[in-house]
Amino acid sequence: MKDKKFLRQLSIVTFFICILILTVGFFYVPAKDNENSNKVSNELEEKQQAEVLSHNDIVFPPLIQATTHKSEYNGLLHLGMLEQTSNEILNADDIPAIEEVVSWCIPTSVSIKAGNYMGCGSIIYMSEEEIILVSCKHLLQYGYDIEVTFFDDTQVFGVVTYLSDQYDVAFAKIKTDQIPPSTLVDLRYLHVDKDRVSTLKEGDGMFLIGFEAGGYLTRIGKVVNPSEYFVEFNSFMMRNQCAGEAGMSGGGTFDVNGNYLGLLVGGILEDTATLPYEIIMEEYQHMISSDI
Repeated sequence: MKDKKFLRQLSIVTFFICILILTVGFFYVPAKDNENSNKVSNELEEKQQAEVLSHNDIVFPPLIQATTHKSEYNGLLHLGMLEQTSNEILNADDIPAIEEVVSWCIPTSVSIKAGNYMGCGSIIYMSEEEIILVSCKHLLQYGYDIEVTFFDDTQVFGVVTYLSDQYDVAFAKIKTDQIPPSTLVDLRYLHVDKDRVSTLKEGDGMFLIGFEAGGYLTRIGKVVNPSEYFVEFNSFMMRNQCAGEAGMSGGGTFDVNGNYLGLLVGGILEDTATLPYEIIMEEYQHMISSDI
């Protein structure tokens, strides 16, 4: 009787031991699988990191991205692509070709209203924050705040920053944040080929850009004397056989290839005078020095 009771108890204990073993095995096996899975995952991650590190010495080309007008302006500016320029050398009598060059130079030119006086100017410098204009002192002296009209009739305001003590030249600034982006990307600043300017001679072709009611005004002519002393201006000037109009003062004078030669300061009939680029740059450097 006791043996039977003992055997029954032994069977019960054995049963529970079996249940316990099965339970532990049930939870243990998945845990082991998870451990193996994590191990494989870690190995893959380490392999991927190693592959990434192996690319450190590779130079990847830039990706082209669509930009805003402002970003496009900044990019073109830093690449030097907003400078008006022509690589073509034209004959002074090739009027149709010169007229095409004139169209390239128009985005460098502006109309300026200072007080009650109207004249012209040119874009001599462009940065992300500002644009600098060059014009005549006898125009900009009439107003610290000026109204500026670009080639597409966009109007903005600028301020006069420098009036020369010696020459008929002055400078003004415009903040770029007031210029519509679509206009900003189409503006150009002046281009100068110093070698060609230094070899300018009598008979070489040139043209003037100015404004009149309803749009731009251009005049094509020839150089009479690259350097002639004018008593009324107390300086050496370039003398042109090219008719100017009232309101063209401060506008650009260009050679047949679009190189900036200087600014128009005065004239009578077909006889006009241009302040040379070299003098303008001297005064430009004075302005920069005075700002420091």
